[in-house]
Amino acid sequence: IARELNATSSQAANDTTTVRLTPAQRALRVGGRDIVRLSTGLPTLDGATRGGLLLRKVVGVGGAPGAGKTALAVQMAHGWATAGIHVAFLAADEDADAILIRFGQLAGLSRDALENGDADTRAKLAAWCESVPLMLVDGDDAGSTVEEVSKELVEGAKGKPSALVVDSLQTVRTKELPPKGADLRAKVNIVVRTLKHAAKVDGHLVVTTSEIARSAYRNKDQAENANPLAAFKESGDIEYGMGLAFVLTSRQGSSDLVDATVVKNRLGQGKPAFLLRLDHTRAGVAEANASTIETADPLFLIKQEIKDALEAHCGSPISKTTIYEKIGGRKAAVLKAVAELLDAKVLIEDRRGGLRFPLPGDAGYPR
Repeated sequence: IARELNATSSQAANDTTTVRLTPAQRALRVGGRDIVRLSTGLPTLDGATRGGLLLRKVVGVGGAPGAGKTALAVQMAHGWATAGIHVAFLAADEDADAILIRFGQLAGLSRDALENGDADTRAKLAAWCESVPLMLVDGDDAGSTVEEVSKELVEGAKGKPSALVVDSLQTVRTKELPPKGADLRAKVNIVVRTLKHAAKVDGHLVVTTSEIARSAYRNKDQAENANPLAAFKESGDIEYGMGLAFVLTSRQGSSDLVDATVVKNRLGQGKPAFLLRLDHTRAGVAEANASTIETADPLFLIKQEIKDALEAHCGSPISKTTIYEKIGGRKAAVLKAVAELLDAKVLIEDRRGGLRFPLPGDAGYPR
């Protein structure tokens, strides 16, 4: 974790008074606070934020189900807690036990052993939990509103850097309730304002996952003409409340590749797009690029061209011969790539020999 610490008092850093300052008073205290940047573990994102995420900011991670937003949130929380940063993870979407198993996988423990209740594995996970400053709160438990968890995190951190991770924006509870009959948009607006308070007043870095609109589920090309911030479901105040927001989109035809796109960035410069790869065994996420993936899989680029050809054909079945004609190259390599995609259930072959992506109801459709 990259840190830039300035020699100012912690009292100034934790000043939460509501007295309005004159411009001159503000000038005398601007900057100079302890600056702590928390690494995301993703080089492109850390570069775009000048070394990592800042305390007192709200960061939004948007994505469709299965795009890896919870995996990334847990991974960042795991990294920060392991480095000694006080972390509270508010599990309002997946239950706390499922989130804890993800933490265990990142700590090198077997998911199957944890799910089966293996005593030795449980003990190892408990020992890891006791060794790090981590709070894990189930969103259905009493005292699990954003305000209450944020307050408890303040008391536990005792002036040290802290991060509040919320999964997710649409399901978390707050003390403030929306007016009777209000829609989900009004609820989300309240949540965003509450998260901003937890960041600005309580001093945490706040990271929240968020569902995105169905129109943004499939791939980035389909949403090029849309306002990218509008991808956040029931966006409400998200556009104004986030210091950083990025969207994760699963690549069609792949079970582990995810496109990440920064759609708002007040923490640095640029809005980069980059590629992530999900590690299902460890429940982790790593930044990837075509060259590293090609090293691991020499047919990667050919496979991507095959999938691109199918997408350009609107997903309708096309023959192996047509695919070869579209992408060219060595026929043996193309046919081998097709065979590996079929074996991996990324593609299926219909009765007429046409290749297409799996659809709901197909044996190979991803769950």
